[in-house]
Amino acid sequence: MNYDACSDESLILLTRSQNADAFYILTKRYFQVRVLLCRFASAALASYFDPWDLNHVFYVTFNDCLNDFKFGSGSFKSYLIRSLRHAMIREAKKLHLFDHVPTLSLDYAPNGQDTLHDVIGSSGDDPRRYVDYFEEAERLGVLKEKLEPDVLKAARLRLDGMTFPAIAEVLGVSPKKAQRLYAAFKEAAQKIVVGGNPVDALPRWTNEEVVS
Repeated sequence: MNYDACSDESLILLTRSQNADAFYILTKRYFQVRVLLCRFASAALASYFDPWDLNHVFYVTFNDCLNDFKFGSGSFKSYLIRSLRHAMIREAKKLHLFDHVPTLSLDYAPNGQDTLHDVIGSSGDDPRRYVDYFEEAERLGVLKEKLEPDVLKAARLRLDGMTFPAIAEVLGVSPKKAQRLYAAFKEAAQKIVVGGNPVDALPRWTNEEVVS
C-alpha cells in the first residue's frame, strides 16, 4: 500500500491500529517540517527556544496529538498547530524564558476559557511594539481595549517623532485632542498582560509629552 498518498487522518487511524508503516510515514511527513510548523503556530514563541528544546516540544506535542485527536473536529494539522502554540507557552514558562523577555499577549476568554492567539516579543526600548500589538489584536478581532478612532494613528505618528500640533494637523483634530489620543494609547499599553501577570518592563517613553 502506498501510504504516502494517504491523508493524515487515514494514517492516524492506521497508526492507532498498530500499523508501524503508517506511523513512520506520518512521523516523517511532520518531522520534516517541524520548525516551520512551530513558527506557524507562533514565530515569536518559536524564536525563544534553541533547536534542542524546540524539537523536544514538537516531539512530545506530536505524539500527544496522535492520541488525543478527535475525528470530525477539523484537520489534524490544524489541531497540531493549536496544540503546539499552547505547548510552547507551557514550556517557555517552565524554562523561565519569559523572565528575561517582556511579552505581550493576545489573550481573550471565550466561554470563560483563556485562549492565546499569539505572543509578541516586546523590546524594553521600543514602544512601537505596543502599537503593533494593538493592530494585530484588532486584525484578529480579539482587541479587549476599547480605543477610540485615531488612537493608534496618533501613537504611530508620535513615536515616529512628530509633535502634537503636527499630529493634530494630520488627523484634523486639536493639539490637545492629539495629546489625549496618545495618552489613551499609553494607558491601554500599561494594561497588557502575559500569563495573567502585569508586564514588568514597559517601554521607556522617550518623547516629551508637553504640547509645544
